[in-house]
Amino acid sequence: MEFVALFTVILFIVAMAKIMKSYELAEGLKANDEDVIPDSESKNNATMMLIFGILFIGSVFYQMKIWGGLTLPEAASEHGVVYDSLMNVTMTLIFIVFVICQALLFWFAYKYYHRKGTKALWFPHNNRLELAWTIVPSIILVMLIMYGLSVWKDIMRTEKEYDTEIELYAEQFNWTARYPGQDGVLGKANFSLITSTNGLGIITEESLKERRVLGNTLIEKYRKDTAELNTQARDGWNVGKVLGDKKSKLSAEVANLRRLDVLEKRDAADYKAGEDDVLVKNEFVIPKGKLIKFQMRSKDIIHSAYMPHFRAQINCVPGMKTTFAFKPTITTEEMRTKLGDEEFEYYLLCNKICGASHYNMKMVIKVVEPEAYEQWLKDNVYKETEAIAEVEVVEAEANITK
Repeated sequence: MEFVALFTVILFIVAMAKIMKSYELAEGLKANDEDVIPDSESKNNATMMLIFGILFIGSVFYQMKIWGGLTLPEAASEHGVVYDSLMNVTMTLIFIVFVICQALLFWFAYKYYHRKGTKALWFPHNNRLELAWTIVPSIILVMLIMYGLSVWKDIMRTEKEYDTEIELYAEQFNWTARYPGQDGVLGKANFSLITSTNGLGIITEESLKERRVLGNTLIEKYRKDTAELNTQARDGWNVGKVLGDKKSKLSAEVANLRRLDVLEKRDAADYKAGEDDVLVKNEFVIPKGKLIKFQMRSKDIIHSAYMPHFRAQINCVPGMKTTFAFKPTITTEEMRTKLGDEEFEYYLLCNKICGASHYNMKMVIKVVEPEAYEQWLKDNVYKETEAIAEVEVVEAEANITK
């Protein structure tokens, strides 16, 4: 049905263009001088301009009505309400100026169309008008900028007291959430420690030992491979590219061991914090009414952590940490009731085109009441911590027995 309507509109436009072209040719034949535009043609053009202006502005209102529901959904965070107010004020001012300017443009095109014997007024300059349309927009823009900066400063200020901290780790093409254990502190992490068993590079005594063993093993392997390739190169084999690759990997592993030396010299308390951290996939849970600080990192390329309902978006950049904080105000169940949609979910999305499966890089966010959140931590996070503690007790008892 929509295709038929669109096709009809296109045919109507083509037909009108042909009619106007025929009319133009007919008027040209009537005129004595080809350079003279008949008053009737000028008036017709002016009338068509006025009609087009009315239809154009009317279509804007119509599209706002039918597509308005596809703009940002209702804000579900404390700062999101303020953010939306800033957006609404800005868009209202822009829309008012748009309608006034477009209405005047089409009205003037109609009112002052060319007539024989009518001479236009030459109006080259007016200081008052120049000041008016320079100063007034400048004042409005300065007010909007100051308003925007105050909102930005309030949203991004770092001296807040956070109720909890969660890390969101991005990689092609999935997310991982990391929760602190019962100590309430996220362990530190470093890219030098990323392995198949420590995908986030969390710093612990065990991960440092494992990465050092792996590093020494790789260095020995690369040195052996390099020696063999050097021998082959002396015998005339074309191994330049492979040899260069092996030397590069050897150099990288040597540099990585040096970084591990630096990490191992830190306070041992830094390592303990990460031992009870828990990784969560597919969906993560946050409490309503609590200020949550999100720490963002990326493993490979730049991703963008985007949570539209919470008006939160910030880049995840390899090799550095970025942070964003907000306080959820509407639980998932409350939003389902508001929307009348039992399948509604909040989502964490990637808002950077990060590769072939970018469209599928998302993670469900569950917003629950604080009591339900504490129970979820006990069932899914703290139980991991308790298990680690039990293992440590058993190991300690075994050592005492020995």
